[in-house]
Amino acid sequence: MTVMFTERDRAYRRSQTKRFKTKTKKIAKSFSLGFKKSKQDALEYEEDWANRNFNNRQPCSCDACGNPRKHFNEPTIQEKRAFQDDNDVGTDPTGTDGE
Repeated sequence: MTVMFTERDRAYRRSQTKRFKTKTKKIAKSFSLGFKKSKQDALEYEEDWANRNFNNRQPCSCDACGNPRKHFNEPTIQEKRAFQDDNDVGTDPTGTDGE
């Protein structure tokens, strides 16, 4: 009899958390060094940011980094590509055209 689903134990969850935090520290390092006065401040910031954001590693949600539909009410890049494929740039993707 084969087991189709293996249960994840506490050690697995801890190792995944450690892996996520390590990856998050690398991301934090890429944008934190220019803003801190000393290397120690930068390391503390990276550690704090990694501990807070290891589950969601998006650095910010400002209008430059965020979803254009949310901030500017315009189609996303994926939707623009779909419009180009259909040669219907600027038309409604639902096909109703405002009717």
